[in-house]
Amino acid sequence: MFAIVPTEEQEIILKKVCELPPEYVLDGLTQDQKDHWHKVKYVSKTIHTSLEAFFSGSPSPLQELLDDEKEIYGSLTDFYLSLYAMIQWGWKDILDCFAQWGNESYGQKFPFNSPGETLAAIIEQDLAAQFLQCKQGRFDFRPRKLYDLHLQKNKKAKGKLSLPVEKKYEKEAEALAKHFDSFRELEFFCFKACRQGAIKRNDRILKIKLDDLVAKNNNLSNTLNRYYRKMNGWAWQNGNRLETVREGGTYKLPS
Repeated sequence: MFAIVPTEEQEIILKKVCELPPEYVLDGLTQDQKDHWHKVKYVSKTIHTSLEAFFSGSPSPLQELLDDEKEIYGSLTDFYLSLYAMIQWGWKDILDCFAQWGNESYGQKFPFNSPGETLAAIIEQDLAAQFLQCKQGRFDFRPRKLYDLHLQKNKKAKGKLSLPVEKKYEKEAEALAKHFDSFRELEFFCFKACRQGAIKRNDRILKIKLDDLVAKNNNLSNTLNRYYRKMNGWAWQNGNRLETVREGGTYKLPS
């Protein structure tokens, strides 16, 4: 028997994830913001541990978590690994499309040298989206609302929404997604580039990887929404976290 050692590419991913979120951002934070930093740090450590086990061929440490966390982090790990597989196979398509389309955020040259660096940057952006909500002047997170919108989305897919309800759903869904999607630019770009490459070259392998990523993303979304149904919401206001309480079937921020 011999030990499986993560490749240099995989070490790049693990090193970056291990460093997130960076400790220097703790300076000047309120106690609530510091507590939130530690929660996001737990997320990054769990992702790191899960990916490290996968890359080294070890049993998944996620089996030791409680059921909800096990399912969430298992689905998240599957999503990142599927995304990594797509980026690896479609790497040339990503570089070619960047050369054609450019990008205001990254300038004229694609800033990442490998699929591993790219995945690490995407994970960094995901964790930044989670952490930086606490630094906004006002940020509301209503998990039960997300769950309700998830149900409405399923009804829409089946053609069971009336037009007024559909328009209301789309407006609310857009507002809730605004914060998190603003950090997913790189992920969306890679998907779009690989999709174009798969169609242009009729690359069946890349099409399979794209389909797998969509399936993993849907599974992650379904998993999170089942979890959201059980959660109370919160809001950030000038560095303070305000827990929501249920009164009369509605959610109201405590005074």
